[in-house]
Amino acid sequence: MAATDAVTLDAIDRQLLGNFDVRGKLGEGSYGVVFRAVISSSGAEVAIKKLRMDGLSEGVPATCIREVTLLQELHHKYIVRLLDVIATKRRIYLVFELLAEDLRALIQRSVKSTGKGLPLSQIQLFSFQVLVALWYCHENRVLHRDLKPGNILVNGDGTQVKLADFGLARAFELPLCTYTHEVITLWYRAPEILLGEKHYTPAVDVWSVGCIVIEMAVGKSPFRGDSEATQLQKIFSVLGTPNELTWPGVTQLKRFTNFTVSNSVPMMSLCPMLGPDGCDFVSRALMCDPKQRATVDDLLAHPFLAAYATVGEAAAGAGHRREAS
Repeated sequence: MAATDAVTLDAIDRQLLGNFDVRGKLGEGSYGVVFRAVISSSGAEVAIKKLRMDGLSEGVPATCIREVTLLQELHHKYIVRLLDVIATKRRIYLVFELLAEDLRALIQRSVKSTGKGLPLSQIQLFSFQVLVALWYCHENRVLHRDLKPGNILVNGDGTQVKLADFGLARAFELPLCTYTHEVITLWYRAPEILLGEKHYTPAVDVWSVGCIVIEMAVGKSPFRGDSEATQLQKIFSVLGTPNELTWPGVTQLKRFTNFTVSNSVPMMSLCPMLGPDGCDFVSRALMCDPKQRATVDDLLAHPFLAAYATVGEAAAGAGHRREAS
């Protein structure tokens, strides 16, 4: 990935990163800055995330502790590798393997050059890889909680993706504990979280996958609200407004109000390029009631991914054996 602008490193940065030749800035956000660098001894390219510590009086951010702890335990071909942690009292750098770009940039580039989303075969391949990685996470009792195109990295030839940014991820236990609702970027946030459910399940990650698959196909997120209320209304305008018959218990959730009643629209009208199997696939991932939503196993066994559902590929990804559907 090309650097976005010149690098400005102070004396402390240069001292702590003395083993790296920092080449440019890849991106910046509320978390800090990500640089592209080369390991001086080997010439290998890496990404260095410098975490923003300004104004923090209580030590290392919880998001950093979570990300480091989980990535040190999660080793998988479809999850970005954490190579090193460089830490002092006031500065923390996470060193990752470097991939070419994120899925958001790839989708935007496709829309700009072709006027549409990614090719169907690439959508199927990426969907399979994301789900295998997610299966591995859930098997290890980890919720990602922030799946979106910007947190999925793509290699140079567009044949492999890897899950990244585990800052909001957390381990979960059964029975489920109470979790915060301040997770998952709004456009990819499941309706049960938006409605105030605090005992949510791995189904929240599956919802995000459904949104991402549609975005790969049409070039933009299917639900683009600017608040939790408008996000819910946009979801219900496509999938239908839930009630006690379609989602038992929904009216008891904290943020459920008298929403405008809408009927569902055919998924084929939203993303016809996915075809009948693809539309059924995302429909199952985007069930409003999390208890009716497909599991990762269900989606991996879906005909939409039949071309990638070989025992060999699944075993190479996560040791996930299953019968061909």
